[in-house]
This record gives sequence, structure tokens and C-alpha cells, in this order.
Amino acid sequence: MKNFTKKIKRKSILVLLSLFTVFFLLSVTFTMSKYVIEKQAGTLTLNITGAATLLPGLQFRNTLGDSVTEVVFGRKEAYEQEIVGIEPKNVGVKKEDKIELYADGTKAYILSNRKIYANPNSFQMFYNLKNLTTVYFSNFDTGIVTDMSYMFFGCDKLTDINVSSWNTERVKTMRYLFYGCSSLTSLDLSRWNTAKVENLDGVFYGCKGLTSLDVSEWNTSAVTNIGVAFYNCSSLTSLDVSKWDTSAVTNMHYIFFGCSSLTSLDLSRWNIKGVKKLEGLFHECKSLESLDLSGWNPANAITMFKMFDGCEKLASLDLSGWNTANVTDMNDMFLDCKMLTSLDLSGWNTANVTNMKFMFRECVSLTTLDLSGWNPAKAENLHGVFYNCSSLTSLDLSEWNTSAVTDIGLAFFNCSSLTSLNLAGWKIAGITNLEKTFYYCSSLTSLDLSGWNTSNVTNMNSTFYGCKKLTSLDLSGWNTANVTNMLCMFRECGSLTSLDVSRWDTANVTNMQLMFRDCGKLTGIDVSEWNTSSVTNMYCMFYNCSSLTALDLSGWNTAKVTNMSHMFHNCGGLVSIYVGSGWNTDEVSSSGNMFTLCKNLSGGEGTAYDDAYTDKAYARIDGGTANPGYFTDIADKP
Repeated sequence: MKNFTKKIKRKSILVLLSLFTVFFLLSVTFTMSKYVIEKQAGTLTLNITGAATLLPGLQFRNTLGDSVTEVVFGRKEAYEQEIVGIEPKNVGVKKEDKIELYADGTKAYILSNRKIYANPNSFQMFYNLKNLTTVYFSNFDTGIVTDMSYMFFGCDKLTDINVSSWNTERVKTMRYLFYGCSSLTSLDLSRWNTAKVENLDGVFYGCKGLTSLDVSEWNTSAVTNIGVAFYNCSSLTSLDVSKWDTSAVTNMHYIFFGCSSLTSLDLSRWNIKGVKKLEGLFHECKSLESLDLSGWNPANAITMFKMFDGCEKLASLDLSGWNTANVTDMNDMFLDCKMLTSLDLSGWNTANVTNMKFMFRECVSLTTLDLSGWNPAKAENLHGVFYNCSSLTSLDLSEWNTSAVTDIGLAFFNCSSLTSLNLAGWKIAGITNLEKTFYYCSSLTSLDLSGWNTSNVTNMNSTFYGCKKLTSLDLSGWNTANVTNMLCMFRECGSLTSLDVSRWDTANVTNMQLMFRDCGKLTGIDVSEWNTSSVTNMYCMFYNCSSLTALDLSGWNTAKVTNMSHMFHNCGGLVSIYVGSGWNTDEVSSSGNMFTLCKNLSGGEGTAYDDAYTDKAYARIDGGTANPGYFTDIADKP
């Protein structure tokens, strides 16, 4: 009895399984009535009944050739007249697909009396067809396509294309789909099903002729990459991507780069928590007037390089509370945001940032910037960080940890409204570049840099150029042993009355031209022990130092100097210049106007200034009427 029961159960199970199989096959037949699944050589392939499949994209492209201007996909019976006498080529996957290419000069007919299906792999199907202007898709189905990447890449003359009814339900990648299609003015993609698309990288890259684009209903829930998607779509005036689901996206770099006609973008609901690359996101979005990103959380972002670079019309940005803990690169982040008057970066964590080069460059309308709490302990590059922030009135950076920094050249270049700059806590032992660091900080009256360690600095070109209101500057402890360039270092520091540089080591300096030019209130400067043995250029070095009465250059060796022109020009108060045995003008080839307007200058033996002798001819120790000169031997100094 037990065995009988077991047999009955087994038979019942077999019957149920058979019924399930029948229902499953019926279901598959119903839902895939067009398709038959075949197993060939160990792989599953999709064969379309009553239809024909094109060659894979690149293979098809190579069959077309390069000169084609117009492509027609149609039914053969509709084009019998047009193809008379033309030898066809098979462009179907199988010969029995009966898809034939008829090439008539620059026109190509792709014909079949069956439905033509684009290959699942349509990668590079029309790639770089530079002469292609028109494609007609009257007999063309994209229902089995999974790869549309690079499909129309580089078709820069393409003007007419209707793809509005394309079935994109199986497509996984649209990477660079319309890349460089710069002549297209319109595209209707509003009904495309993008539910399975994972990659939209560069999909409309360089479509600079497009004036409108409706992708508002696209399903982007599976997309991980939208980098450079709308790159240089410079004619788009509006773009609705407000409902895009970006929760799976990891890369957004340069997505809106060069969208210079967009005036607004609603991205307030975008989820960017998984995004790692935010670089260049709004770069050159020159017409954007507002942007609400207050709800964004860039917790995984590692780069914000050029993120808002060139957003010339943005007036305010509230980025307070952003999680920037993983960001390493903020180079050029707000460069050329010329209309920004309000920028809230409070709460930012800059502990991992290594590069802040030109971060706020040309933010010319910013009057205040609160960076308190920032600790860029790993920052190596602060080159030009506040370059031309000409409306900023104060900056307190005293808490910044700058121990890793190597470059602060141009850091405060033309911060001409700064009246207060607190750098008290800065440690700069690793810095090599001070070129134009405080260039034209023309409103600063004081600057405490007395504790700076400059032992590794090689470039001091124009460090304080144009600091017109500085009345004092304590640099007496600076180590200049490695400096090679002091060009224009104190030029136009017109309010300085004294400057202690007496202990500076200048043995490696080669360029001192314009170094003290227009320091008109300096009454004295001790440079007597400077080692100038490497210097080749002293052009305009003391030009217009009109309050100097005496200069002691007794320790100077000028054997390598070739240019002394305008060196003491307009030093009207100068009475005496003392030199020693190291003074030598043998290599000087340019010395015009060296002493012009030094009307009170006279040599040790009484040789008075003479307008007829303003070059190096009298740049020597005065030997009286027999050997006149404007200098006095240091041995005769009172």
C-alpha cells in the first residue's frame, strides 16, 4: 500500500511539472512571438522569425565605406527602380536574412522584404561618417539592441535623423551615442525607454547645434555613468533632468561642461551620494543664474576640480554642510565665478584636500569668505588660491595647517581690497615658490610674516609688488639661501620707510632687476654685506627710491652683471654710494640712464652729477678730474 501511494505521488508530481512546462512555453511563445531562442556552438542567440538581422555595428560601418552622405533602410519592393543595375552586398548576419546593401555613389540603400533588425551589438554603426547628412529608418527595428555606444560618433554633418520611435528597452549602453553630431538641431527622444541603460557617458557630447532636448521622462535608475553627457551642448537654453534618478551614479564629471546658454537647472532632487567624480560639472555654464544644490551630499566625492569654473552669472551658492571629507582636489573649483557675492562653505572638511590651486581665482565680487574651521593639513598646492579676489576685505586663515604646502605663488594676487590678512599660524617650511604671493595687496597696511621659514624658497619674484600701503615689514629672519630670483620683489612698496634685509644670503640670486623700484619712502636700507656674485641683472633696481640719501654696496661683487640700466634712476635724494674692490662693470653691456636725475649725487673726490654722464662711464670710485666717478671708496666712508 505504501509503495502504491509513493507511485501515485511521483506520477502527480510529474504531471504537475509537465503542466508547468507547457504553461511556461506557452507564456514564452506569447510574450516572444517574434523570437526563437536557439543554442548554437554553446551560446544562446536570438533569431527573429519573419525578420532579418544586420551585421554587428562596426562590421556594417566598414561595409558602408567613408563617402556615404545618405543612408536608407527600406523594403526592397519600394526601391526597385533606384537599385536597377547595382550589385548588392549582403549585410545580414546570415545569408538567408537577405539584407542587401546597394551603394549608388554617395547614397546607400539597405533593403530587405523582411523587417530589418539592428544587431544587438550596434557599437560604431555609423562611426565617423564625416559626410553623412541623412539617415532614413523606415524599415529598421532596434528592439534587440543592447549596445548603442558610439553609434553616430563623429557624424558632424548629420542634420536629419528621426529616431523618435526606436525601441530601446534592451539597451544597456548609449556611451557617446551622438558624440560630435554638431549639426543636429533637434532630436526627439522623449519616448525612449532607458530603464536598462547603465552608461550615458558622453551621450550628447559636442551636440552644439541642439537647441532643445526632451529627456525629462528618461528612467536613469540603472545608470552609473553620466560623465560628459551634455558636454558642449552650447545652444541648449533649457534642459529638464529634474526627475532623473542618480542614486546609482558614480561618475558625473563634466556632465554640463560648456552648456553656455543654459540659464537654469533644477538638480535639487539629485542623489549624488555615490558620485566620486564631480570635476568640471558646471564648467563654462556661463549663463546659469541660480543653482540649488543645498541638499546635495557629496560624501564619496574625491575630486571637485573645475566644478563651477566659468559660472560667470551665478550670484550665490549655498554649499554649507557638504560632506567633503574624501575630496582631494579643489583646483579651479570657483574660478571665474565673477558675479558671486555670497558663497557659503561652512562646515566643510578639507582634511584630505591636496590641491587648492586657483580655487577662488577671479571671484571678483566676493566681499567676504568665511573659511574658519578649515584645516587643509594635506594641501600641497595653494598657488593662486585667492587670485584676483579683488573685493575681499578680510581673510582669517590663522588656523590653517599649511605644513604640507610647497607653493603659495600668486596666492593673494591682486587682493587689492584686503585690509586684514591673518596668516599667524602658517608653517611654510616646505614652500619653494613665493612668486607674486602678495602682488598688489594694495590696501594692506601690515603683514606679520616674521616667523616664516623660507629656507626652501627659490623664487621671490614680485612677492610684495604693489603693496603700496605697507608701512613696515619684518623679514629680518628670512632664510634666502636658496633663492635665485628677486625680480620686482618690493616694487611699488611706496609706504615702506625701513626694511631690514641686512642678513639675507643672496649668494644664489641671479636676478635683482626692479627689486626696490618705486620704494619712494625708504630712507635707508642695509645691503652692504649682500653676496651678489651670481647676479646678472640689476636693471632699475633702485629706480625712484627718491628718499635714499646713501647706499653702501661695499660688499658687492658685480663681475657677472650685464644690465645696470636705470639702476639708480631718479634717486634724487641720493648723496653718496659706497663701493669696494668687488665693484666691476666690465661685463655690463646695458647701462643707459643708470644715474639719470640723481642730481645730488657726488663722488668721494667731489665729482658732481652731470646730465651728460648717466651711464656706466662714471659708475666707479671717484678719482678726481683725472678719473671722475660718482662712487666713494668704502675706506673713505665717514
